[in-house]
Amino acid sequence: MDGQAHFRRDDQPGADWLVVEGEIDLGVAGAFMEAITRLIHDAEWPVVVDLASVTFFNSTGLNVVEAAGKDAADRGCRMIIRPSSVVLGVLELTGLDGRFELLREPAVAAHSRALWKKHVQNAWRPATVDMSPGEDHLDRSARAGDTARPWGCSAMTVASRMRI
Repeated sequence: MDGQAHFRRDDQPGADWLVVEGEIDLGVAGAFMEAITRLIHDAEWPVVVDLASVTFFNSTGLNVVEAAGKDAADRGCRMIIRPSSVVLGVLELTGLDGRFELLREPAVAAHSRALWKKHVQNAWRPATVDMSPGEDHLDRSARAGDTARPWGCSAMTVASRMRI
């Protein structure tokens, strides 16, 4: 696969499915929104947005899924998301995993937690600081191995720059 996202309908008895493969980023946001909107507007059943083959997902994809969720709720349509470990990681990191009905597969959930824990620990590891007599509290925390996020580094910034 070339990384670019591909969308296809795969309706099943009892649910209308949109299968998404590849990378969801700014370049495909419009096509993703159009495909998911069409799915919801055509729905006679619950809809499943199958993101199990998505390899990159950031705030752009998250915004599309959130807007689609609101559209589905306004239409009285049940929307279910089948996430890949990458998508699940973004949803968990942003705290939005509880907002959507997720079709979780145990292996995906475990893999997602392990990948994100490893990445977050590596991304937020403090730099080595050369200490001087005029050190301040932040310098002492960094030297002591404090793993707090650096100033100005939000969870969404980390999520939008990751490629797992």
